[in-house]
Amino acid sequence: MKLSEFFALTGYMTDQTPLYGQVGTDKNEIVPLSQLAFLQPTGDVALVAGSKPLTLNQAQTRLSQVSQNRKLFCQVDQGPAQPLLGFHQDDQGRLILQ
Repeated sequence: MKLSEFFALTGYMTDQTPLYGQVGTDKNEIVPLSQLAFLQPTGDVALVAGSKPLTLNQAQTRLSQVSQNRKLFCQVDQGPAQPLLGFHQDDQGRLILQ
């Protein structure tokens, strides 16, 4: 998913929506996405798991200088970053990226 598509699809959500990544296929196994990493050599961006989740506003602010045509990835474990395929919002208001 391109950054422009992600921001267009999340435009209706509040700025304080926390970002989480889904681990595998289990919708109940999620981890906070707390930092950004630039992938080489493409310059695409990965949201990386950590201890405290970024908010949607924090992610948008940090990505505001990045080309909106860059692709967005998630890295929820020690493996390579995976392309962002989609997301959903759970009943607690968290944005779960897959």
